[in-house]
Amino acid sequence: MQGKGFDMTTSTAEGAEVAAIGGHADLKRSACSMRTLCVGSMRFRRWALAALAALAIPVVAGCGGSSATNSSGNPGLSNAQSSIYTPATPGGTPVRGGTAVIDRAEAPESFDPVNAGPPGETVMDLAIFDQLAETFPGANKEPQPGLAKSWTVSKNGLSVVFQIRPGVEFSNGEPLTGEDVVFSLKRLEEPEAVSHFASTLWKRVVLIGPMTVEVQLKKPSPGLIGDLSQSNTSIMPKKVFQKEGEKAFALHPIGTGPFIVTGTTPGNTTVTMARNPHYWRHGRPYLDRLVWNQVPEANSRVLAVRSGAATIATGTPFSQAASLKKTPGVRLLVRPFSGSAWEIVNNGVAPLNEVNVRRALAYATPREEIIKSVYHGLAEMPNNVFGNQLKDWDPSVPTFRYDIAEARRLLKHSSVPNGFDVTIVIPTGEPEVALTAAIEQSAWAQIGVHVKIEALQPSSAINKWFNLKYQIVMPPPEFSVVENPGPDQAALECEDYVDSGINACESNYHSPKAIALIRKATTEQNSSVRRKLFGQIQRLVNFEEAGYLSIAFVPTLTLVSDSLRGFDNPPTGYFRMEQAWLQR
Repeated sequence: MQGKGFDMTTSTAEGAEVAAIGGHADLKRSACSMRTLCVGSMRFRRWALAALAALAIPVVAGCGGSSATNSSGNPGLSNAQSSIYTPATPGGTPVRGGTAVIDRAEAPESFDPVNAGPPGETVMDLAIFDQLAETFPGANKEPQPGLAKSWTVSKNGLSVVFQIRPGVEFSNGEPLTGEDVVFSLKRLEEPEAVSHFASTLWKRVVLIGPMTVEVQLKKPSPGLIGDLSQSNTSIMPKKVFQKEGEKAFALHPIGTGPFIVTGTTPGNTTVTMARNPHYWRHGRPYLDRLVWNQVPEANSRVLAVRSGAATIATGTPFSQAASLKKTPGVRLLVRPFSGSAWEIVNNGVAPLNEVNVRRALAYATPREEIIKSVYHGLAEMPNNVFGNQLKDWDPSVPTFRYDIAEARRLLKHSSVPNGFDVTIVIPTGEPEVALTAAIEQSAWAQIGVHVKIEALQPSSAINKWFNLKYQIVMPPPEFSVVENPGPDQAALECEDYVDSGINACESNYHSPKAIALIRKATTEQNSSVRRKLFGQIQRLVNFEEAGYLSIAFVPTLTLVSDSLRGFDNPPTGYFRMEQAWLQR
């Protein structure tokens, strides 16, 4: 298929769709975005879905890096973003009652957080369950007490003792116990568990008092607390789970969170939740009900909020940002994102297994043009693939400049001095991804790299990715998000697959130097030393060895009704609803 100057092929055998390219606003989102995979009998590891490119590694090169603030003082936003910046919804005196309708592209497959797959389930897990620790929007990226009222780390870093908060009840009225905590964490150790990263860090989890739990570690792991703030470590009632079994519990979950699932439609395209009367944060939530709708079409989500049919719409198109800023009755929240637009390069196939080839592609990528044409000036030049919200992000690290001459020079020192053919796999229904690939196709041709764009249904695209049957794959930006703002899990999962059992986000990236640095950084307890070590990892992976291609820092655009109060969308995009309320 030919479209607007680029060659897009599809796999008809896999039923792939092709988005018609006729301008930014004309690109349609498919009924299933790439984030919603775990379709049919296919289940993918949660690490690859919730933290799939959680690579805490800035890209480094010859020009200045991004600024964490702008001239108006809005943290994490560029001046262009600040021009349409709307802060979190206003506060005021909360009013109880009402229903919030949330339209998203995704529908959850399961309500079992341990075996959940797509990131679309995570935000619902946070409404149903609680974790030992919590992370919230704001400048403080340190985990805060949740179901654990406090914790103590031993001097040698090999033991963490959690004091469980007393007086907490599950939504069925049964009290939370230390046994429930131990049971929930040990579920992560099960071989068939989709989510099990945290359990690779400890030797055992033991109950040392009725409400005291000890996690005994294999080696010092300063990032453990952050890992235990993630939704897959949610605490569930042992007796209920064992009585009902995994399948039944996943349909009718019981947690200590602010809401209870009261109804679902086939395929969970609509999920209804009610206030949990036993919620331990007394007086919350303020809302009576939540209704979660799967609405794949972005324009439909926007129209629903504008008409009053919905309260929140995620994934607002960048092309509509300026006009929605001026639309009465709605608020557009432009928020920093702990992720970026990026590409995974298969380091295991020639010639992409050569450092000079990967660095040449990085220099030949016109990020400024992509930011202007694809993201309408609202994205920023990147200096990593994980956004500027990471705890140890270094804003002074520069990015790759657009330099065709340098790209040609690097290719001349490779096995393909005159260029080569390469295929970029993209999911259908993702307009920003399709346009970025088209721009790269034109730009890379200048150095003799001829790009074929293979647009596949999201399930087929991710299947190629996870089975290493690709050269380059370009997922949506949200696939680089991670719940934990610390760098430990990100580094271990995307670079240190020797230790973690994970193939570097299925990129075939393997570096003895990186592994050695990561082992030091993730076990180092001195924060300043850790920061320096992660800085060395950042420079090595994304500049010296160019394991991944970073495209742009992008914000999240969330459209909300002007009646919504007490709501914010954090950098992860996994928002909480216990403080939200509706102005009457």
